[in-house]
Amino acid sequence: MSRHWVRNKTTDALERNSSSHGVPARYDKLGTEFKKETARLYNTYYPIEIDKSMAFEDKVPHMIKWWQQAHEILLAQNLTRQDIVSMVGQVNIELRPGLDKVLARCCDTQVPFLVFSAGIGNIIEEILKRQSLLY
Repeated sequence: MSRHWVRNKTTDALERNSSSHGVPARYDKLGTEFKKETARLYNTYYPIEIDKSMAFEDKVPHMIKWWQQAHEILLAQNLTRQDIVSMVGQVNIELRPGLDKVLARCCDTQVPFLVFSAGIGNIIEEILKRQSLLY
């Protein structure tokens, strides 16, 4: 649902759009240790995720470890619902062009639109709410 590449509003350079997992890492309320550990996990596991020479079956155990460790450190932050609202408000996540029309059309025609994502559900929900796309 989100764009992969976005323009930085300050520098106009192309950069990766934030994912729902990237939102907490940009939240100023979370401390340096959380951000360091999040970066360490990313630097460890992302190269495995995108490694074209590695078989899918060999990647899976690493992705499971990444997910488990990332969620452990996130849960240790004892975030509240208001924290999620605040962190989504701090991070600019651009959705794909036309998504608003697709969701509105689904709503108008009573077609359910289900989001299947490996992302963080509460953050995805808040992103959709913030952009008035949660019907």
